[in-house]
Amino acid sequence: MATIIKKGTNAICFKLSDNKTTIMLEPDVLVVLEDKDFDTLMHEYGSFIKPRIITDSNPGGCFIVSFKKDNAQAQNKEVGEVQDNSSPVEVEETEEAKVIKRRGRRKSV
Repeated sequence: MATIIKKGTNAICFKLSDNKTTIMLEPDVLVVLEDKDFDTLMHEYGSFIKPRIITDSNPGGCFIVSFKKDNAQAQNKEVGEVQDNSSPVEVEETEEAKVIKRRGRRKSV
């Protein structure tokens, strides 16, 4: 099983092609994925995720990916809090829709 931790200000969401699985990665929250879901995630979004994995040669990345939970937790502790230049996103759920607010704008989804 793979472990992913999203670093930075905002959460990110990936909807897989099966239209049933949505992977939500919130900042500094450890997410353990089944091998099947991880393989599908990397097949569909790997071109986005891979260049953003935090490594010694890419310390400014925004994802920690490891196949060992303990390693991911240790790397997360070592990296600490990451502040990026994104404005925070707030999601309000109403009966009609979810409303995403960013920098004073509103967008319904």
